[in-house]
Amino acid sequence: MIVSVSLGDFYYWRHKFNIKSELEYLKIVKKLNIDGIEIHTTEKEILNNEVLRFKHKLNNFFATVHLPVFKESNEFYNKLRDIKKELKVHYFIIHANDFNRLKYPPNNIPFLIENTDKRKKKFRNTKELLKFKQDFCFDIDHSEEIFKTPNLIKRQYNAIKDRIKEFHISTIHNSDYNKYKFHTYHKLITGSGKFIPKYLNTTNNFVIEGVIPINRLDLLKKEIQFIKSFNKIKSNQRIKSRLLRSERNNKPIC
Repeated sequence: MIVSVSLGDFYYWRHKFNIKSELEYLKIVKKLNIDGIEIHTTEKEILNNEVLRFKHKLNNFFATVHLPVFKESNEFYNKLRDIKKELKVHYFIIHANDFNRLKYPPNNIPFLIENTDKRKKKFRNTKELLKFKQDFCFDIDHSEEIFKTPNLIKRQYNAIKDRIKEFHISTIHNSDYNKYKFHTYHKLITGSGKFIPKYLNTTNNFVIEGVIPINRLDLLKKEIQFIKSFNKIKSNQRIKSRLLRSERNNKPIC
């Protein structure tokens, strides 16, 4: 499992403290027990090379970029190629409705297409994503708010599970946010009474996309531990399954 933090999680911090660049969050997230970082950027920051300032600052983090809505051009695609090369970016995440309007998306840019939320009319159902040849990012929050019941959400996952490379982890229900004067669209799972679906493939990148209340880094740390505990449970289940198979076959586990 790869556990990543989206720099978009600090959205409210950025406006409260007048932070100019997501680069300022690196000194915070580098101290966390995580494996990756998802840069949440704007079209302007890509075109003016602001994102390239992350070069040599990501260390060995698994790097991904969440793309904004952008005007298609050769210049923009060349900027993405530069970012991929210089920052060693694995994937560029893009919402399905935004990707669908592109006329000539290059094959040599590793897009992951994300299922949309309830504000969009198309690509909320993951079966609609199968028209694309690219791999996918499955946003659990988007599926939860639309399909609501665990069985329906699982169907959404199963429709594309063989092509999922990344999960966006957050929830739409969280009692911890009741004490704050603002409410966020993506909220941290811890404190919500929610659980990560047991069927998710833990070999993928799990990106924490829950917005963090101002100065509540402790909640993010709990979220990281929550996801890592999920991975540990899954690992123990796999070990037990191997033991049971070995006992049935009377063969030692090597």
